[in-house]
Amino acid sequence: PSHLDRAQLVLRTGPNELYLRENDKWAEPLDETTRRILTQDLQTRLTPKRIETFPWNSRDGVNWQIAVDVDNFEAQPDRTVRLNAQWKIIDFSSGQIVLSHRFDQRIKPASASSADIVAAMSQLLGKLADEISLSFVSS
Repeated sequence: PSHLDRAQLVLRTGPNELYLRENDKWAEPLDETTRRILTQDLQTRLTPKRIETFPWNSRDGVNWQIAVDVDNFEAQPDRTVRLNAQWKIIDFSSGQIVLSHRFDQRIKPASASSADIVAAMSQLLGKLADEISLSFVSS
């Protein structure tokens, strides 16, 4: 979501309130980090010949597309970190959606420190990769 498209770590403090930790900044844009980590996690779980992120260098050999739309990915007022996303697996040749699921999980970080919040975010991406890969393998 665009409210996360910033250098600072974003915390949700209420239903319509966000807090930016001005001194805690991402090393790269969050969407790039998320895409890279999720791709790495899927690569280790699925062990296909090749996983590429969109846009692809070549359309040759693309069989499946995994699309992920993130709605929430920040620390919550209840001191959890939430990842809420819709993901789908698409048959690339036909464009047909083969699977579509909503992922909505929370993890309580060890503390309110930025390092622990980011560690919880990483764990949630791993859980998302688990869910996608298990569904992908069983389809």
